[in-house]
Amino acid sequence: MDGLKNDVARLRERYKTLQQQQFTFVAALEHSRSDAFERTKPVRTITQVKQMYDRSKNATDRRAMRQWLDLLNDLGNILRSMENVAGSSAKEGSIGLALDRWKVLLSPNHDLSDLRAKYPHQEVNHLSCAEARVLFGGVVSLVPLIFDQAHRALSDMAKRAKEYAPPRPVGAGETRANREILKDTYPPRRAVQSAKHHRSHTDSEVPVRAKTAMGPRDKSVDTKDLSKRMLRLSFGKMPKSTDEPVLFYRRTLNGRADKLYVNGEITLDHAPWRGASYDKINHKEHRRFVNLEGKLY
Repeated sequence: MDGLKNDVARLRERYKTLQQQQFTFVAALEHSRSDAFERTKPVRTITQVKQMYDRSKNATDRRAMRQWLDLLNDLGNILRSMENVAGSSAKEGSIGLALDRWKVLLSPNHDLSDLRAKYPHQEVNHLSCAEARVLFGGVVSLVPLIFDQAHRALSDMAKRAKEYAPPRPVGAGETRANREILKDTYPPRRAVQSAKHHRSHTDSEVPVRAKTAMGPRDKSVDTKDLSKRMLRLSFGKMPKSTDEPVLFYRRTLNGRADKLYVNGEITLDHAPWRGASYDKINHKEHRRFVNLEGKLY
């Protein structure tokens, strides 16, 4: 099982290289369609791509198509290995559906023209125009759709293996009851604790944020003793000349500055700019607030 996962991951890395060279691959398909009637029809089958590869003379085009064909060949080998590992479960359930879909996609004469790899795949979106999406959309969508089936089959096989895994044998000196007890006690459970559980340890301390906002204050004054109305007001930097009992120093966008005291009093420290309104705090959007204390900054 792990070997199959590693093989699929390795092919996925190889496909990333081909995905980066998608423009070269599409150009190779375009150059290899020699007949005039072929240029107006989409590339339909894997056999048609093999025929283009055989009659192509350009080394770059042959290399791009060879990478694509080799990747499909390796995906077919992984499909056969996965069928052997799955055994009887390969013919039933979601595993069987994924493997059957995978087998149909790898069929040499299966019509690819209607295939479109949707989100999160971006191969079709990277084609240059709507005409290119019609002509080559199925070819560039084939490998991503096969990888989707491979990952679906692997995940279902892993779930099935976990469900039908035999129980671990009981070791020497160990009983099933003891194992159940250990399962409940190890690893130790961590209790989720909030800050209120540790409130008793911090009653005599001033919060760090309050220290930076209030400046030199008596440490016995704690913000939890203030009213909720004062706690809703934002913390702002206080100028050096601010009086000691002032709790906050608030500036507004219209140039006004207010002093907010511990007792809840609010006084005007600086008037607004000339021409600005006392009531319209935001001079740009002219928002009007009925109560100045209800505005959160």
